[in-house]
Amino acid sequence: SKSLPFFIHLAKELPEFKFILALVKCFDNDDYINELKRLASDISSPVEIRTNLPKESCAELVSEAGIYLNTVDEKLMNIGMPISISEAMATGCYIVASNYESMKSYIGESGKTYNDITEAKNIIKDTELWSDDKWDKAWKNSVERAFSKHADEIILRPMFFDWIKIYKDRLIATETPEAKLDKVSQTVLA
Repeated sequence: SKSLPFFIHLAKELPEFKFILALVKCFDNDDYINELKRLASDISSPVEIRTNLPKESCAELVSEAGIYLNTVDEKLMNIGMPISISEAMATGCYIVASNYESMKSYIGESGKTYNDITEAKNIIKDTELWSDDKWDKAWKNSVERAFSKHADEIILRPMFFDWIKIYKDRLIATETPEAKLDKVSQTVLA
């Protein structure tokens, strides 16, 4: 769902910033990774492409980054709940993400959204002028949002019970009226 070429092109636009693209090799995507590397070389993008970093190394990299850029392939309009963004917020990263209402709601005061490469470039470039206090505030906003809105206990537990309800509703819909009454009278403890 990510637009990785966008990331590579933006890195070319902002050579004074260090752009690192961390990728995982899976589902025989070696050809795509090689295509991204060729693109970076062809346009002389200074992006650094790393593959298959251990989870600990990736977490350390994100926590040192300061800015997390999330890109979305416009053809794949499903945004969902990007785990990578909540993980980046948990490390204190300032989030720069595609401008969709769901994304604005998801990141809140933890970052800004962009419509195109020029806006993304300007958002990132503006951080060069930030004071230490502004960076500290951005870090605090991200961490607080990650743990108050996206922590597993807050998100996954209610989602689990929603899934159980959906399953039960579907199960009851396929049963006889007698079986439905029997199922409704049972209690499930969590």
